Amino acid sequence: MTTAALIGLATFYAAGVMEQVVAYRTSIGQIAPCADCVGHVALLDQETIGRQVWLQAPGRPVEGPFLVVDCAAPRDREYLLSRGWVVDLDWETGQRWGMDAPLAGVRVLFEPPGGADGTGV
Repeated sequence: MTTAALIGLATFYAAGVMEQVVAYRTSIGQIAPCADCVGHVALLDQETIGRQVWLQAPGRPVEGPFLVVDCAAPRDREYLLSRGWVVDLDWETGQRWGMDAPLAGVRVLFEPPGGADGTGV
């Protein structure tokens, strides 16, 4: 399972779409509600669903945790990788970040800021 930080392109879901994904994945037991999470994201790999990640947009502090609730369809993987895509954000985060187009240079961290071992990320 991926633990190294990812850096690349972020895009965002349309309003209301991530909430539909959350409702579905919760109803089938793939994810549990996360009271500490500040939002939801989609990553490339299915095995990341249910994990928590932290994000950092260029020039912004690290935010999180975000709950991973979705993943790329197998047919889309090659295209997404060729674009340097790393994360889809929920609508609210995209709006908070002022996004109106894909955003390059976004970091996805699989450990909280400072790292689990205290050495930093």
